[in-house]
Amino acid sequence: MVAVQLPGMPMRLIGFVTMEDCTGLPMEPVANEVAVYLPMSYQIGGYTVFVPRECLTPLDMKFEQAMRLVVTAGMSSSEEVPAKPDR
Repeated sequence: MVAVQLPGMPMRLIGFVTMEDCTGLPMEPVANEVAVYLPMSYQIGGYTVFVPRECLTPLDMKFEQAMRLVVTAGMSSSEEVPAKPDR
């Protein structure tokens, strides 16, 4: 899990590093570039972006937590809400 900070953009995106070495791809290699998958909230799509490693900040979260955050826009929690007592 990483936060991607695109140069000149005042926002961050949550992504998943999918390729650490992009030298075998049929495009001009860029030094220190990695592939990052940026999922979309509707779960069937996303973007693979190739960014310099300096644009990434590792996140201390599990895959499931990151996907839940992306898919629900932070509207869901993995913590159970205590049930209210019956009256």
